[in-house]
Amino acid sequence: MQRFLILLTLLAAVVLFNGQVAALQEQPQTTPQTVDENLRNVEESSSAEQLTQIRDIRSLWQLTELGGGIRWAIFGILALAILFILKKIIELTIDYVNGHDLEKVGINEIGFEDLQVTIEKSRPSLIRQLMGKLFEIYYSTGRVEVLQEELNSFIKSQQDQFSRFRERMSFLSDTAGALGLLGTVWGMFLTFFGGTLDNQRILNGMGIALITTLLGIVVSIIINFASTEVSNFFNKRIEAIFAIVDSLRMRMIGNKEQEMQMERAREAMRYESAKDSDEGTIEGFSFNVLSDLQQTATVGKPLLKPLTIQVLNEKGVPVEGLEVVFELNGNGGYFPGNKRRHQVTSNKRGQATAHFQLDKAVGERKIRASLVNQENKSLEFVINGVPGPPARIEAVSGNHQSATVGQRLEKPLVVRVLDVYDNVIDDHPVTFSITKGNGTFENLSNQAAEQPVDGLFSRLKGRMRGQKVSYETRTDADGCAEATLILGPVPGVNQVSVVARGLLKSPLVFEAMAQPREEAVS
Repeated sequence: MQRFLILLTLLAAVVLFNGQVAALQEQPQTTPQTVDENLRNVEESSSAEQLTQIRDIRSLWQLTELGGGIRWAIFGILALAILFILKKIIELTIDYVNGHDLEKVGINEIGFEDLQVTIEKSRPSLIRQLMGKLFEIYYSTGRVEVLQEELNSFIKSQQDQFSRFRERMSFLSDTAGALGLLGTVWGMFLTFFGGTLDNQRILNGMGIALITTLLGIVVSIIINFASTEVSNFFNKRIEAIFAIVDSLRMRMIGNKEQEMQMERAREAMRYESAKDSDEGTIEGFSFNVLSDLQQTATVGKPLLKPLTIQVLNEKGVPVEGLEVVFELNGNGGYFPGNKRRHQVTSNKRGQATAHFQLDKAVGERKIRASLVNQENKSLEFVINGVPGPPARIEAVSGNHQSATVGQRLEKPLVVRVLDVYDNVIDDHPVTFSITKGNGTFENLSNQAAEQPVDGLFSRLKGRMRGQKVSYETRTDADGCAEATLILGPVPGVNQVSVVARGLLKSPLVFEAMAQPREEAVS
């Protein structure tokens, strides 16, 4: 919208400028005779003093006519501002009238059901919308702690919407002042354009300069004053709505606290009576699992999802204040304090949470959750510890062998991939690459393998191209990967570099010696 107004203002200024320039270009050159005639015309016409004597609306309008065509642009800005202001005043007035009945209701003197009926019967307004939202949260989630957040969010959204109105008014006010300044510059331009001066030219130019400046300032003041008054009305309206709805929020919090206190008292009595019974069990309580019963986590790390259960009574209502025990069966990790047993009290939502840290061993851990002294009612969590990312790669066998050139080594090259706790990592990619000797791997198929390169020139050409024979495989259940090397055709050292994905900067190097062929004895 602001861009449209800017373009419209610039277009009007360009049109007025072209019209005035064309008019000036059509004016005949001034001669001494025309100067005398102009002086006589000025003396015979109404003087500037008469024009400035504002006696009625007609005199005021005649005074604004001295501003030329630029006054229409300023009047257009004023009309647009009045339109926006009237629209906003009508919106605020309608909202005030529609919400007046709800504002008169005594929040602390009427029941929630009657208040909801009143809200439904009232006409659309901001206070109705906000009250309805609070009741929706109160009955659907019961989370009274988020009511303040919802209230603040609603008020902020309304203030953000109103800020767009203030920005429009600020733009229109600035534009009116800018048009007044433009009229000043344009009037001075008309006065001195052409290189000759006469009284009529001076009066016309100074009239435009002064009147447009005056109009721009007056219109800017009017817009700022009206915008300020509308803003004050809006702020008072928002403050009134906030005060009323905040009273409703405080009452909701008080009601929820009373309900929870009564529920805790009933459950405490039930719990005590159950403890004193001969059976020693708490009938009717059940567990609701909020985290996964089976989880997979990296060894040496805490669980991404803490173990969490919810204690419910026979009606499915969360119970606060019950003691829940999480106990690790055997080894495999620890709870806070480096303990294998962790006891926690259920909170207001009936939830009990335990944070568990895995040790360095791979495998399953079993954790049982139960009420204190009520082990017959329990849940079992199963935690599967898996190795972490690869930390190192080690040679198992196959290094420092020797064989005749072009022959296969007797033993394969075997490596093992381990994590930081020396746990083997299975099914992990490992790449064997020949870096010296121009050999190949027996594991490669004839179609995929690059054949050994014979001759010095061919070997140099292959090195210049950076060609390498590589074989990629994956580790087995023991974390091992292997490849069988076929030595190159030239006697000397053959080298194989082995890397595991994630450890590209720490390759493992195998060396093998290619022995020359024995010459046949004739």
